[in-house]
Amino acid sequence: MTVRCTREGQSTGADAEVRDLSTHGIGVYLQGPVQKGDRLVFELPLLTDGTWIQEAVLGEVVWVVPRGEKGEYYAGIYIDQMQKTHPRLFAHLRHLEDAITLPDEYWEERAE
Repeated sequence: MTVRCTREGQSTGADAEVRDLSTHGIGVYLQGPVQKGDRLVFELPLLTDGTWIQEAVLGEVVWVVPRGEKGEYYAGIYIDQMQKTHPRLFAHLRHLEDAITLPDEYWEERAE
């Protein structure tokens, strides 16, 4: 999923490709350098129950790795207190996490 990414306090941004998304953060591919500690705003459009949720989510870069030779980076973004600041988005992501998390019994049966 491609989303808009803007540095906190700036008005122009760039597209970022979301690799993964959870209740605690986002893994993204970005064009251009970012550093640990940078604060970025992501415009996240998600469809839930036939309704679009559009949220501007602020996160902090907690790690970054260069990717390839074209100035692309893979970064881990921590989103602090999503449950408080974006309750609808948090509830939707929590529902998705619960839906794809397999119970311990599943793994125990395969270990035998």
